[in-house]
Amino acid sequence: MPRLRPSTVGLILLIALVLLGGCSVREEISLQPDGSGEATLTVDLHPVLIAYVSDLASAMTGVEAEYPVFDVTQIAAEIDTRPGMELVRAEQRGRGGLTLVTRFTDINAIFAREGAGDVLRFERRGDERMLTLTLGRDAVARFLEYAPQESATMVELLFPPADGSVTRDEYRDELAWALEEYDRRAVVERTLDEARIEVRVSPQGRLVSQRGGEVVDGSVVFTIPVLELLTLREERVYSLVFTP
Repeated sequence: MPRLRPSTVGLILLIALVLLGGCSVREEISLQPDGSGEATLTVDLHPVLIAYVSDLASAMTGVEAEYPVFDVTQIAAEIDTRPGMELVRAEQRGRGGLTLVTRFTDINAIFAREGAGDVLRFERRGDERMLTLTLGRDAVARFLEYAPQESATMVELLFPPADGSVTRDEYRDELAWALEEYDRRAVVERTLDEARIEVRVSPQGRLVSQRGGEVVDGSVVFTIPVLELLTLREERVYSLVFTP
């Protein structure tokens, strides 16, 4: 197995952990009618995953030490290369907490260079504005393109096959087996079952309709179980419509 540069590991592990789920992964998006806005990503990892990440990082880099879970400098550098994106704040909280605040001029441009406009799409339809999020294993592959190629390849090894041949329960058992040395199996299984990605979109205007989420104080909250996301056989579509 080739060893990776320590400077790249923080970025890969951020992607892996956001997709594999920690204790909590939350994305809050404030969306303007012109498609611009601000996003805050908050990650709080369970101690089981922190221990696993430290061991994984040591194996990937060849450095036998307590490795930092996040490489904030590397993450910030990658965000700064994204067209139309600006890093406002990057804050690490202890070993397992991370907050990233970014601004974007066009939400459609976030994945534009990967040709993944079908994952996140903002449209103007007369007076209405529509945001659509389409998730499936193809979307997971698109997310991995935030990382260098060698990093993405390593992260892919953690995921189930993209052909849907592994069920949610089978994948849960595999992860529980890999992590059970770090805590009691019941604790590990509960951590995996509770892993969610929560996306809260606050449109700056009047909410007209939404699909797949829950309306909370004028915002739409989409809650996505991580194990289901990684083992989906069909894509799931989430959307909201608002007017300025």
